[in-house]
Amino acid sequence: MNETMKSIVIHAPRDLRIEEHALPEVGPGQVLVRMAAGGICGSDLHYYNHGGFGAVRLKEPMVLGHEVAGHIEALGEGVESLSTGQLVAVSPSRPCGNCRFCVEGMRNQCLNMRFYGSAMPFPHIQGAFSEYLVAEVEQCADATGLTPGEAAMAEPLAVCLHATRHAGEMLGKRVLVTGCGPIGLLCILAARRAGATVSRPGSPARWEARGARPPPRRGTRRSRPPQRSPRSLRIAQRRATQTGADTARWRNPFAPTTACRS
Repeated sequence: MNETMKSIVIHAPRDLRIEEHALPEVGPGQVLVRMAAGGICGSDLHYYNHGGFGAVRLKEPMVLGHEVAGHIEALGEGVESLSTGQLVAVSPSRPCGNCRFCVEGMRNQCLNMRFYGSAMPFPHIQGAFSEYLVAEVEQCADATGLTPGEAAMAEPLAVCLHATRHAGEMLGKRVLVTGCGPIGLLCILAARRAGATVSRPGSPARWEARGARPPPRRGTRRSRPPQRSPRSLRIAQRRATQTGADTARWRNPFAPTTACRS
């Protein structure tokens, strides 16, 4: 095996480079994963186009990517649950294990979460768009029977399943999903799986025919993904009312938001 590997590194807006990096060493309880597929998240696009999002800015070169899957290339000491050649989906989240939430068993709320390809902390957390990646055993989920592309969709699908769970009981409900990118489509699949009927915004003419105001066109100020605030929840409730939906959901790349109409 070579001692170097290629990585996709963002240096500044629209300054993306393929660079040679040293092959990482595998420690106890870790595995070396040979990357097979990766999804490009909205955050990756923001880093490429704008150098970040909101107050988060690139301050140093960073390897992009966090939606990945690959095959086990090597096992670290003590690893028995995985085998070489096995296809795994890799979780991009690495909790610290020491903060109060980790100690209480709520590792998903970790105060010091290390998330692949994130410029939120400094130094930045390097991402997973490399030929090889070292991951903890608990980050790897067996993906035998799936294609690498399907396995790489595990992380965005988890976002949608989480949003669906927060929406509550959905059997027999009508759900409005605005935005049909990858997350929107996965939200539709998750909602249907939960027993809901899914509505999507049609053309402005169809909205006007029903006496409802169409959503603003993409690219206008008002079409920005809303954040968690009382105003954004009122907007979601109004959209749900206009379409007769019980739940409104839209794609926000960083914080999936759900509003339910009582």
